[in-house]
Amino acid sequence: MKSRKLRWLGMFVVDTVLAIFGTAIFEGALYRAIPAHTISAILWKEWCLDISCATLVGFLMYRTWKSSSTKWVWVLPMLWFSFGVLANGFKPSHSVFYGDSAFGHFLTRFSGTDCKQRIAISWVPELLLVFGFR
Repeated sequence: MKSRKLRWLGMFVVDTVLAIFGTAIFEGALYRAIPAHTISAILWKEWCLDISCATLVGFLMYRTWKSSSTKWVWVLPMLWFSFGVLANGFKPSHSVFYGDSAFGHFLTRFSGTDCKQRIAISWVPELLLVFGFR
């Protein structure tokens, strides 16, 4: 029983390290292939690459090892981030970059271009956990 818990904990640590560095390595290989010249294009590129690379790495890790710890490495941070998006992502405010649109406000709040507000800075740890280090 003790070795089973220790194995699960070891797999959790290995999965977490692979989630962080594997996503960054995979995304780094594709990053220069997609040109972006405006702030909006850079934001779209970052979000699309981050989400798709993290999803692909997570799926392949789970498919390879079939470990329950692999699911928890990806599911818990995504639930935490999703809760934050629902709680804070679509509050109305005006943005210089996107006007008064709700989706534009979502992009400015969670991308870092709206860092004059404290909420944008407080989501950095969750972003790093979900999408890996850059």
